[in-house]
Amino acid sequence: MTKEEFTKMKQELEAEYLAIFKKTVAMHEVFLCRVAAHPILRKDLNFHVFLEYNQDLSVRGKNKKEKLEDFFKNMVKSADGVIVSGVKDVDDFFEHERTFLLEYHNRVKDASAKSDRMTRSHKSAADDYNRIGSSLYALGTQDSTDICKFFLKVSELFDKTRVTGLVRSYLEKPKKKKKKKT
Repeated sequence: MTKEEFTKMKQELEAEYLAIFKKTVAMHEVFLCRVAAHPILRKDLNFHVFLEYNQDLSVRGKNKKEKLEDFFKNMVKSADGVIVSGVKDVDDFFEHERTFLLEYHNRVKDASAKSDRMTRSHKSAADDYNRIGSSLYALGTQDSTDICKFFLKVSELFDKTRVTGLVRSYLEKPKKKKKKKT
C-alpha cells in the first residue's frame, strides 16, 4: 500500500466516521428535543442543569500525570472535607422546618393521648349506662305496674344511648301524644 492510498483510505474512514457521528448527534438532538417537550420533564431542574452543562465531556482515558493530579486534588478535597466536617452549617429555613415538624409531632402525640383518654371515658360511661339499664330492666320485669313499665322504657333509653354513643347529661321527657277527639 502506497502512502497516497493510505492517505486516501484514511480520509474516507474519517469522512465515514464524521458522517456517522453527525447522524448520531442529530438523533440525540431530536431525542433531547422530544424529552424537553415533555410536560413534566421540561420543568425538572436537574434536566435543565443537564442541558446547560457547558464543560467538555471528555471520553479519552487519562495518562499517569493526570491521574496523579486527580489523586492529589482528591486528597486535598478529602482533607478539606475532614476539616470542614466539624463545622456545622445551619440553614435557617431547614431549622425552622425542623422545629415546626417537632412541635407538630408533639401536638399530634398529645392529641392522640387525649383522644385515647376520651375514648376510655366514653367506654366507661357506656359500661355504666349498660349496668344502669340492666338494673332498670330487672326492676321493670318484676311486676306489671306503671312504675315497672316506666323502668322498662328508661332501660330501653339507656340501651339506645349506649349503642348510639350519644351521652346526654339529662334524660329528655318523652312527648305526650295528643289524643284525637272523636
